[in-house]
Amino acid sequence: MTEKTVSVIGMGAMGSALARAFLANKYPITVWNRTASKCIPLEQAGATVAKSVVAAVEASQVIVISLLNYTITNTLLQTPEIIDKLKGKVIVQLSTGTPQEARENEAWANQHGIAYLDGAILEYPTGIGKPESVIFYAGSEAVFEENKAVLQCLAGNPRFVSSDAGHAATLDISTISVYYGASLGFLHGAAVCDAEGLAIDKYRTAVMPLLSGLITDTFQLSEQMIKQRNYTATIATLDVHVAGVGHLLEFVKARGIDPTFFECVLDFCKRAA
Repeated sequence: MTEKTVSVIGMGAMGSALARAFLANKYPITVWNRTASKCIPLEQAGATVAKSVVAAVEASQVIVISLLNYTITNTLLQTPEIIDKLKGKVIVQLSTGTPQEARENEAWANQHGIAYLDGAILEYPTGIGKPESVIFYAGSEAVFEENKAVLQCLAGNPRFVSSDAGHAATLDISTISVYYGASLGFLHGAAVCDAEGLAIDKYRTAVMPLLSGLITDTFQLSEQMIKQRNYTATIATLDVHVAGVGHLLEFVKARGIDPTFFECVLDFCKRAA
């Protein structure tokens, strides 16, 4: 049994997964949700259900927030009664927000004697609690280190990224950009294969090596260019990409495949050229 006590506020799919991860690690936890019925499965698993946000905050040393956004968080926590209960405790904010919102939340917490960490979860709820899972944290490194054992319950690989509280949200937005770009690219390619009668498993097998080959090489080259602020083409000029994507766009239009993906790529290439 650990010395730390934890409250999880918000019992959506992610919040429930966070709570279950704490229970799996034998942490005494308290949970709260506006719709109380969502807490029932956690209560049956061993959690204590708080009747109010005040009770949830009062019950524990570490308060983990998993709500839709920061606005809802602020509405719940930024009241005189709650602030008084939070003093000397730790807030771990795992809701979705912007870098500026994270910085504002940290400033508010510091003003009221509350320790604060801002986090970005790079997992679906099913990934919570696994050794290989990653959650980024930003804010006070001392608070991160003091609560690392707590954080490792949620993801075996908690990473402190910056003393700037906004940088976890920054990485959240930037990595999600890669996620959606890659996912949409894969699905668009699947549509092409379907139109041409190529089995989806053969497509997947062909794509996977690109992630550790061509894509990684492109990322590394782009990183060097950005650092040096030198975008001189060394492998292929933008004109080559414009021509290549243009041909691909003609193909998908001819096959009746939604052209939006390649139209977007071509527009970016043309504007950059």
